Amino acid sequence: MSPSHKKGLIAVATVIGLGYPFLVYFGLTWFSPKILIGIVLGILFLRVIIMRSTLPASRLLIWPAILAICVMAFGAVIQSQVAIKLYPVVISFALCAAFIGSVIKPPSIIEIIARLREPDMPQSGVIYTRRVTIVWAGYFLLNGMIAAWTALYGTIEQWTLYNGFVSYCLTGCLFAGEYIVRKRIRAKSN
Repeated sequence: MSPSHKKGLIAVATVIGLGYPFLVYFGLTWFSPKILIGIVLGILFLRVIIMRSTLPASRLLIWPAILAICVMAFGAVIQSQVAIKLYPVVISFALCAAFIGSVIKPPSIIEIIARLREPDMPQSGVIYTRRVTIVWAGYFLLNGMIAAWTALYGTIEQWTLYNGFVSYCLTGCLFAGEYIVRKRIRAKSN
């Protein structure tokens, strides 16, 4: 697969993930839950196929998406709007589990990703990536709990606002904060 083709597939998978809350928000006004779940299942299958061919840590990160598909399939059986809104919850909790699992049984997910740029990472880098992996696991746990609250008790507007905007802003802040910390640590070690 060419690098440009791979980048295009990653962009499609990202748009699918980012656009999910808005698909649900507008989809629930136009379709029954059963039809919307069918549409969502098709999109999620497409996302899994793309992830399998593009992600370096795909074995660890593909399972949250597969688990979400199972929840959606169950939602189709019971025809529940709540099941449609549980996708971000399942993804967050499954990512939390995957990140913690990678800490328990190394290498950590962040180390795997970091080694793509720095294959000969020193031990201090391994320790740092392990700590970052734990921070991300904590974030996914908190994010999953808030997403669960919005799915179970919030309005569709609250659910969409949190899962389609606020959680992405928080994720971006964590990325940016970790980047700043990493740069400072590297500067001190040089």
